[in-house]
Amino acid sequence: MRKLTLSICMMIKNEEINLRRCLESLKPLMKEVSSELIIVDTGSTDNSVEIVKEYTDKLFFHPWNNDFAAMRNTTIGYATGEWVLIIDADEELENYKGIVEFVKAKHGKSVGGALMTVINITGRKNERLPLMSARVFRRAADFCYSGVIHNQPHVKGQLLPTEASLLHYGYMTTDSELMNKKFQRTSLLLKKELEKDPENFYYRYQLAVTYSMYGDNKQALHEILKAYHLINRDEALLKQNIYILGAVVQFYVAAGYYDEEVVTIALKTLEMQPEYVDVIFFLAQTYALREEFEKSYQYYDRYLLLVENFAQLKIRYDISISHYTLNNTIEAHFNMATMSIKVGELERAKKHTAILMNSEMKNEEFRGSVYKMIVQLDYALGSFAENYQFYQSVIKAGDELTAAVVEDAETRWQGASIEVRDAYSSMFAELPDLYGTLNRVRLGRSTVADLAKEIFRKDPNQMQPYFSLTLFALMQDDLLCEIGGQLLTEQTILNFMKHLEDCHRQEFLNRSRQYVFSIELTGAVTYSKARLAKNIAKYLLFSGALDEQEYRQVFAVYLYSGSIYLQTLYNEIVFAKELVFDLKNVEEIYLLYMMLAERSKSDGSKSVQYLRKALEVYPDMSRGVEIILGSLSDKEDDGEMEQLTKQLLANVESLITAGQLEEALNMVNECETIIGGDVRLFAYKTLIIKKRHETIN
Repeated sequence: MRKLTLSICMMIKNEEINLRRCLESLKPLMKEVSSELIIVDTGSTDNSVEIVKEYTDKLFFHPWNNDFAAMRNTTIGYATGEWVLIIDADEELENYKGIVEFVKAKHGKSVGGALMTVINITGRKNERLPLMSARVFRRAADFCYSGVIHNQPHVKGQLLPTEASLLHYGYMTTDSELMNKKFQRTSLLLKKELEKDPENFYYRYQLAVTYSMYGDNKQALHEILKAYHLINRDEALLKQNIYILGAVVQFYVAAGYYDEEVVTIALKTLEMQPEYVDVIFFLAQTYALREEFEKSYQYYDRYLLLVENFAQLKIRYDISISHYTLNNTIEAHFNMATMSIKVGELERAKKHTAILMNSEMKNEEFRGSVYKMIVQLDYALGSFAENYQFYQSVIKAGDELTAAVVEDAETRWQGASIEVRDAYSSMFAELPDLYGTLNRVRLGRSTVADLAKEIFRKDPNQMQPYFSLTLFALMQDDLLCEIGGQLLTEQTILNFMKHLEDCHRQEFLNRSRQYVFSIELTGAVTYSKARLAKNIAKYLLFSGALDEQEYRQVFAVYLYSGSIYLQTLYNEIVFAKELVFDLKNVEEIYLLYMMLAERSKSDGSKSVQYLRKALEVYPDMSRGVEIILGSLSDKEDDGEMEQLTKQLLANVESLITAGQLEEALNMVNECETIIGGDVRLFAYKTLIIKKRHETIN
């Protein structure tokens, strides 16, 4: 009978989900090497046994005894090949060629087995975490596994590295049910073993890792520090178990600690093993959190260099060390760019954002952060041409991420110089879309009327506030005003006005003045124009940019357009019966009372009553009330006048309490023109002057 070269040994229990994937992956290996497939079932109740029978007749049954090593040794006991390959059902052989080359080669007795790369698939963003693992062994009488949990092989002889690799799906962190099941099983077994042997630092380490994978970083740190203290008293023991130091640094950072203790242990670890990629990455993170940015940058740089040359590193073959950060190069570049911006190294930051732009960023939130960083840098440098293709692709994408990035760019546009604004707008002026039109308007290549017409063909209420130049078109073209009045909600108009105030304040003020002063108080005004005029006039009234005469003129337009607006919306019965609860907001109630005060001019007492009500509902418009009050010739009812005076004085007191001294003084002066030299006004004026001196001192 031909001697077998390889025995593939597995133990399973209820693995029907994974089993076929694993067994299919073994077929190419078994075709090239004379081999046998040995599977021990430990009590499956699903379809696992039936699946196994499709692939091998060497199926054996042994009850589970809560001892991984014992069960592993049972599978090896059935082996007859020269070499043994250990694999689990939740694994998949990815590269088998290295195994073929190893078992077919002539090895002396000094060689006891082979190493291969186990790649842990976590389910996070295509994350692949490699670990070198001993999986191929010379079958011998003294070869066995030990350890109830996280069993380890005992093999004599040298372990040679190979290019073979397998994928491990057993720690899919996105599968919460699987992770919880494994946590409960593994932590229970480890705790039982630690009760027997409390100073077993390896089991303590594995318990820490178990907590970490379960997401309990605090408990993970607690357990790993116990393991660390067990070996810290012996320098030789530290060097032999350096993976424990690496885990201490990792779990410190994961738990949110970045004090001097973390730095000290990390540096101590790197003295022993300067190729420890994970520790270098976590040390870079620690320095960044400590705002030691240049040190952090240096260690990130060192990390990137080691990752790039990882295949040549000796640490790659240390089977005790897992490598969790090899896939974190994108994060490193992002952090290096962020820190470079903070220390003013903008060109250096651009180097990293260029790398990020050419990388695969599947996480949309992260991609959005990178895009915004690019925008931030370009605004800071005042140059956008290098990233022309990037901006074009972002705009054309038209998704939620695009909207967020453009909104961020537009926010920065508000505070930029004219030169930088023009440079930005030039990037998009050639686009054949709405955003292109907006930027052509900014550069003077198109008119605001062109922009408004294009917006009105879409849903204008879905437009971002930076399309606010549309309002200029409504203010200068009655036809467009009518169209806009039918399409734009009042909230959209207010959003546009807010943006104009933030980005084009002086131009907005000038155009608003021209627009409001052009409205004739005796002329016919449509609802659309009245609504726009009301809002523009209100903006001017609160702008603080009007002198006394201008304020009076604008306030008259505000009341005139506001009354037309109200009378168009509501039936006369609302005004006759003062149905204020049918109105939408306090401004409409204020306008109603001001209308009624105007209608009651002939009855000074009644008119003052309405003015007082208007003042109560909308005290921010008290200056307008004062103007109307001052124009009343009939002041017969001293009681009503006194009540209104008290209300005005209460407003003055509120302004003083809020620290708005200039506004309070202005209101006192206004009150003096209406009610004369009231001693209370003199007292308030004295108090205001005193507080102003205190503030200056």
